[in-house]
Amino acid sequence: MHAFFNFFLIAAITCTVGPLLSNEPTINPLRLAQLIKQLDDDDFDIRTAATAELSKLGMEALPALRLAERSDSAEVRVRAKKIIALIEKRLDSRFVVVAHGKFQMGTPPGAPDRQQDEGLHEVELTKHILVGKYEVTQEEFEKVMGYNPSHFIQDQKIAKKLPVEKVSWFDALEYCNKLCAAEKLAPYYELKNIQRDGKQIIAAEIKVLGGNGYRLPTEAEWEFFCRAGTTTPYFFGNGNTGTESNVKSKQVAGAYGISSGWNSPNKTVQVGHYLPNDFGIHEVHGNVAEWVFDWYDKNYYNTSPKIDPTGPPDGKAKCVRGGSWMMDQALARSSARYSLTPDERKHFVGFRVVRNFMEQPKK
Repeated sequence: MHAFFNFFLIAAITCTVGPLLSNEPTINPLRLAQLIKQLDDDDFDIRTAATAELSKLGMEALPALRLAERSDSAEVRVRAKKIIALIEKRLDSRFVVVAHGKFQMGTPPGAPDRQQDEGLHEVELTKHILVGKYEVTQEEFEKVMGYNPSHFIQDQKIAKKLPVEKVSWFDALEYCNKLCAAEKLAPYYELKNIQRDGKQIIAAEIKVLGGNGYRLPTEAEWEFFCRAGTTTPYFFGNGNTGTESNVKSKQVAGAYGISSGWNSPNKTVQVGHYLPNDFGIHEVHGNVAEWVFDWYDKNYYNTSPKIDPTGPPDGKAKCVRGGSWMMDQALARSSARYSLTPDERKHFVGFRVVRNFMEQPKK
């Protein structure tokens, strides 16, 4: 395999939610590596037997198969793709698992639209995480929380699959805890001294309990799974044409003056409308901006820990990532950072949830 993928171990797998995710893999890593190698064996029967065993292993084999897709061997690449397709047909597609790895977080000096708070620095994430394939929808939020705060609810049938918005950072944490309760998981957060405006939270004391319950991603995790191994401003390249993401149309100069580069929706669209990145995650650029857990500090990148950064210990505003339907494409870049106070509820801000999948294998 290419050294890059051996070193960084970037992989994504579609998986089911439930007890299986809380267990360590049962397959011996050496046996798994042997099976991958056998996909290129000279003996047809050995290749066929390895294919069958990997397919039977299912989810546990998927990270290795994702890496095998980048193998130097054409035979391994072809067989790995076919096995992945077979496994994914048997599994729930609501979530993907993103393996731990290293990446360059931020924006290189001199890059277009780069801001001072986007200093380029290396980050290492040491845990595999389960990531929502889509932004949390209005239907999902209402099922868990019992109400729908969203602005875009005119068409009830369509609204079910629109991302929820007008949720505070506190609301997102409460959703995570209630989703944990619904699925009999230990809550990741503790919320105390809650103050509400109607049903929504505008202030609370937050304590991180940890564990494998649902939570918001850290800022570093968000950029890692947004990039999906890419280094360009967007996972799909250097710029938008209007077909890749739901962002505000850029203005272009033409023979008759200034006009829009494309017809923007000017509202949210159903999740899954745009093609996913290489990790299988949709709408990381645009649609709704996404709350992450970290406090915002424009200078944080200068002192950020290299391993598993979680943001400053305190602050006045929380980080928001990904741009939205009402923001220019520059704010939807993989590394673009901006912030809102945790009590704010905007019709362009939503969230997606993650979970710790399993601990990094011991060396």
